[in-house]
Amino acid sequence: MPLGKIRTVLVIADGTEPECLKDTARLEDFFSGFGIVSSFIYTDLRKIGRDTIVYACGDNVITRRDTDWTGMPDLRRKGHLFSGDYDLLISLKDSTGFTEKFLAVTANAGFKIGTCAFHGHPFDLVIADRQEPDGQCIGPDGIEKTCSTSERIDAICNFLIKIV
Repeated sequence: MPLGKIRTVLVIADGTEPECLKDTARLEDFFSGFGIVSSFIYTDLRKIGRDTIVYACGDNVITRRDTDWTGMPDLRRKGHLFSGDYDLLISLKDSTGFTEKFLAVTANAGFKIGTCAFHGHPFDLVIADRQEPDGQCIGPDGIEKTCSTSERIDAICNFLIKIV
């Protein structure tokens, strides 16, 4: 789907990352530049204690309390977050937990981009880091590194610009 035909986008982000709001703000700026309406869902499935730092909060966050024992979100409480029709879905989650899989599969989107492939292949495009068999990320220079969400966002935006 060319960028020129996209009108709505849903982004699923990791609410446990310290930079999650900053990263999604970058995406929101990118999409608003093309007149695209963006919506965001953050997942934070940690057990929240007194010492836990919460980076994303509000109605668009799916927490551990919002899921059942399998990890399925409570559709009565949070189903409205992903029940709309979107032209594009972007999942920035590099986890293959049930909640992430459920959101990726059930979100109604014309085109789906993910950063982690998993069984069932719900994504039309996976922009993944080059990984060695032991799971370590390898940068373009061949040196082991930690792949950041910011780098993944850059790769997704660069791809979308190419298919205008």
